[in-house]
Amino acid sequence: MQRKILLSIVLLVHAAAISAEVFKSNGSLVFVNDTCIYYGVQIEDDTYVSFYEPCEMWWCSSKKGYLSVHGCERPVDEGYCAQPVRGDFGKCCRYTHIC
Repeated sequence: MQRKILLSIVLLVHAAAISAEVFKSNGSLVFVNDTCIYYGVQIEDDTYVSFYEPCEMWWCSSKKGYLSVHGCERPVDEGYCAQPVRGDFGKCCRYTHIC
């Protein structure tokens, strides 16, 4: 849990540090009319969207000038014998053992 909070803080600090640069760049994050547009996905202010792949939740705070990305840790060990549960963020953070 602490790692998720730390990741959120790092992403917020990182986003704040590059917000001017991102706005002028290829448009991967843009704030327009109280919405966030991130990689072509439009999100209303103070709402979120959840995904399975990648297993993330994107929370838009356009009035405050940031978008937070929440994810979960997935095992990186080659010998780890499990597969993610199908579903959007939250459910896809869990695993089923397959061996």
